[in-house]
Amino acid sequence: MTPRDRRAVLAGVAAIAIAVVALRLAPMAAAQLRSAREDLEARAGLLARMRADLRDTARLQDSAEVVRRRMAGLAGRLLSPDSQTEAATALGALVSMAAERQRVQVSRTEAIADSAYAGLARRVSLRATLESDTAGLLGLLRALADGAAVLMVGDLRVAADPPAAAAAPELLHTEITVRGWYLPRAGTP
Repeated sequence: MTPRDRRAVLAGVAAIAIAVVALRLAPMAAAQLRSAREDLEARAGLLARMRADLRDTARLQDSAEVVRRRMAGLAGRLLSPDSQTEAATALGALVSMAAERQRVQVSRTEAIADSAYAGLARRVSLRATLESDTAGLLGLLRALADGAAVLMVGDLRVAADPPAAAAAPELLHTEITVRGWYLPRAGTP
């Protein structure tokens, strides 16, 4: 091989190496550089937001105080027990008392698992099986809606027995789900 052929081969190898670097490695390096720049910009934005939040701590503390006052205002509208078991018992007692006042017979009550929550407040659910006439059922629903605690009635199922005689009152078999809210003590579910 002559020196001129060697130079031509070396020039060809150099051209191929430059092409590989330019077409393969340079775009990868540019993509990594672009990714690093975007990451740095995102972190700088996060740092700026955190600094702004730190400057606004007094305003955030004022907002937290407003939320605490509003929660205290709701305290009379929530069930008072501290745990889910106690709340289910209190809810059952409320339903039973309202039913007794309306002359509705409570056949069975059972707590239902409920995982709903809103902030610190947790929801408790109870299913009750009742027997009454139409006036008693309507009175019970009105009593639950008008009570001091915020209660919601859902899943209302009513079945009527045909009256034994023409003058006999109807007998309704009702299954309802009643839901209420409570604030658990710290460390209790």
